[in-house]
Amino acid sequence: MLRPRSLTLLAVAAAILVATGSSLAKKKPAPGSLQQNPAQTAELPDLPFFPAAQKCENWAWAAGVQSILKAQGVNIQQDYWITKANAGEVCVDTPMQLPDIADVIDGDYVLDDGDKVHLESRILAGPPTDVGTIVASINQGRPMLLFWKNHAFLLLGIVYDEYFYVNGQRLLEAREIKLVDPYDRKPASLVKGQDDPGEIGGTLEVIVGPITHWR
Repeated sequence: MLRPRSLTLLAVAAAILVATGSSLAKKKPAPGSLQQNPAQTAELPDLPFFPAAQKCENWAWAAGVQSILKAQGVNIQQDYWITKANAGEVCVDTPMQLPDIADVIDGDYVLDDGDKVHLESRILAGPPTDVGTIVASINQGRPMLLFWKNHAFLLLGIVYDEYFYVNGQRLLEAREIKLVDPYDRKPASLVKGQDDPGEIGGTLEVIVGPITHWR
């Protein structure tokens, strides 16, 4: 059985992820001041997927967290998170606040095989703003959750335009965010200019590390 080693949970608030463009993307570059590599992609084609055991919003994020951790070599079942968050395997469709989910996840753990790990959430409420961070996370094999219309989706990839300024500055601007529904693995997409970024509730990434790394 999985055993938490510490009841002290770490509050986190780190700006991550991607959206319809960064603040730099809102500035019109001068003609000839940059080069463009259009429609670049970053994807996680082999992401471990665990369908939600129940079609309830709390099971959706818990199943997503199970996939996020498995991709980093940690096996913690979704029912563990449900029981820890709700004191039982219940169905809850009321959206859970991102800081509350982070409080459930964050901490030191001893796994069934005896390994000791620390889980650290990085959350951002509202539409994500940093395309470069999401690209880096995907390229490092770390998926994340994106909450859209009060539902948790696994973020599988992104299509983005890459710009290089003559002064060496690099700018990434998102075109499409590729998602998958934890309920049934049904794909979905957020497309720039078509979908309302105001419907994005936030994003959550979980970093796995050794306990001593965080001390």
